[in-house]
Amino acid sequence: MYQESQIEMDRLLASIRNVSVSKLLKRENVVLESHIFLDNGADGQNIKQFGLQLLGLIEENLLTDRDQGVMLYTPYGIQLSWKIDNEMPLFVHLKDVSKVNAKKRWSQVMYMKYVLNYRSSNFRKSSENMSKNCSYASLLSVESMYSSNEKRKATQNNLTVPDNKSKSLIKGNESEITSVETETITVPYVEIFIGDTGSIEKLSVKNGLSNSIYTITDSQQIYHEEFEFDCDDYILATDADITFVDTSIMDVLHVCESDPKIGAVCGRTRPKGVHIHPIVWLQMFDYAKDFWTIKSSQNIIGSVMCCPGCFSMYKLNAVREIVDEYSGPVENMTDIFTKDNGEDRWMCTLLMLKGWKLRYSSNARNTTFCPEDTYEFMKQRRRWLLSDYANAILVIRKLRALLSTNDAFSVLYALYLLELFLIMLLYPGSTIVMMSLGLELATGAPLIVVTPVIVAIVVAYCLMLLNEVVPTVQLIITKMLIMVLGAGTVYIFVISTVIIFKDLAKGFQVGHFEHAEGFLFMLILGSYIYGAMLYPTDIWILIAGVVYLFFIPFMNMILPLYAICNIVDQSWGTRDNQTATVPKFLHLPKIKRRMKKRRKLQQVNTTSLRSLSASSVSLSDYNQSEFEFWEELVSNVVGSSVSKGLSNEDRILGLKRLRKKALIFVFFTNLIGIIALLGLYAFLLQTFSRKFTFTIIMAVTLGLSPLIQISGSTVYRIDDTFNRIGRWINNIT
Repeated sequence: MYQESQIEMDRLLASIRNVSVSKLLKRENVVLESHIFLDNGADGQNIKQFGLQLLGLIEENLLTDRDQGVMLYTPYGIQLSWKIDNEMPLFVHLKDVSKVNAKKRWSQVMYMKYVLNYRSSNFRKSSENMSKNCSYASLLSVESMYSSNEKRKATQNNLTVPDNKSKSLIKGNESEITSVETETITVPYVEIFIGDTGSIEKLSVKNGLSNSIYTITDSQQIYHEEFEFDCDDYILATDADITFVDTSIMDVLHVCESDPKIGAVCGRTRPKGVHIHPIVWLQMFDYAKDFWTIKSSQNIIGSVMCCPGCFSMYKLNAVREIVDEYSGPVENMTDIFTKDNGEDRWMCTLLMLKGWKLRYSSNARNTTFCPEDTYEFMKQRRRWLLSDYANAILVIRKLRALLSTNDAFSVLYALYLLELFLIMLLYPGSTIVMMSLGLELATGAPLIVVTPVIVAIVVAYCLMLLNEVVPTVQLIITKMLIMVLGAGTVYIFVISTVIIFKDLAKGFQVGHFEHAEGFLFMLILGSYIYGAMLYPTDIWILIAGVVYLFFIPFMNMILPLYAICNIVDQSWGTRDNQTATVPKFLHLPKIKRRMKKRRKLQQVNTTSLRSLSASSVSLSDYNQSEFEFWEELVSNVVGSSVSKGLSNEDRILGLKRLRKKALIFVFFTNLIGIIALLGLYAFLLQTFSRKFTFTIIMAVTLGLSPLIQISGSTVYRIDDTFNRIGRWINNIT
């Protein structure tokens, strides 16, 4: 979490609560374990405001009077843990940014390394001596401390694993971050063990459940050769404000199990906002159209290019192959946008380079909060766009390796990706040309006059951004530009639609079309409508498409230029100014007064947290092996003293040089594209006296991707429907 509000935290905790009591998951023998990593949640032995807010909500929403927890001081900050209803383990890791690196990627590295290098290995060691009479619950024992000197006492969990093959999932929850100095990431992760009902006698444990609170004691060293656990391990990563249900977990799991070469699966995320705002409606349609067409078609014709951290499942074996490279420092300018700003996309690129396929499940539904403020949205998309550019360039450079190592990549798919990158690069120029053509059609304004005017407006906007105008003025000018260009786009759309449909009606009668560009218009518009029709429950989102139409110049022209001009800005973009709401029962009078006067966080008195009955002690006094693991990880990988590569000064200087090069390249590339399109338009109009030939060329250039996406999404939808019917029949029989 990065400074999530109370309502955002509530959504996540409600999801954890619901799946912890899910009858479906219990029927499928699924056991969950959740970990939350809160960046900047601790300051030494003090819990900071957002940590207090989270702990208060956990006590209010998840815990009962019977649920008791433990608080430990660790090399990375503070660790707290409970068992919800004496079943699901819940850990909260409060990171101290003076000890470990801030930002999402480093929290991901922490929980991935934790599972791979500590929990799994320790669980294997203990499970080697497990008797057939031992239940899986005995390996999830809670050792509660009532004082620092009291001997640890293990209590058994009442969960059991059937005598058959077991599979495990690990759920990780990540969120957005802003500034490096005061980041707060919360990454819950859940381990889920699933048992099949087969006649398998040998079971061997691959996934670890050993930790400072949930440990395997020496007394549980029982062994039988014919009884071992055989598990498939997964990490289910979600955002910190996400809502999801048990069926979504099972859907991504079924896809993961369907092919041993699948390394990750993402779900269908729907954005929502607390308030009704045009920016929210814009994102609702933007998310939906990408899932309708792009991700579903990539599922069929190749590999999904990005499984976002908002709701994605990763095979632990796949993560094991890339985690060391993923933990590397930033060594050049490209790394800034792949490693620090586009970590989800970069991790997926690494997985594909190792030969893993990435997939999408439209049935794994979940919702997340999205920016409701224009400036916050612009800063978020600035980070996303720069990451998209950097990772797309990386994929193009590695296409030869992908074609040779990954079965999902074919020559056709490589050409499709190249076309998508070219379209993305030329978005500003092509949008200008389309607006100019629309104005010519709607008003009769000469193309040769309209185009330079729009180009001049765009250049003036870029100069304003480069002159480092204060953000308030930037936002005012940007909003004015959005209003003018958006209103112009809606006007063009309405007038042009009337003209085009009249021409089409007449053309079918007389045999020729005066405005043949109507076919291109219908192809693009029809692809969105068709995509929505494949998912009947999503058809209503087409209403939000009207808002998206208004924002097309903003999305395709203003945002890319804004991102490049602000390339030096490395803030996260969301939740920068969020304040915590600390529950009243955590506000001791003395603490409350001092926070008002000096704004300093005081040491937490654990008596204010009813579930933490034990004294707070050092992890080294409680579990030496785990302490040594974290100490080594902090010292060598995630610690704030470990070199992160480029210094801040080198980054700023390098980014300024990169901004200059990127702007020159993008400007001249798009200018050449505009001149080429206008020149071709004038030449064909002069030669053939009609626009039909130009329309055909534009349709082939811009319409190929929509056609591929329509075909791929149709096949995916049919295939997915038959698979679901098959699973339903199997469940009945």
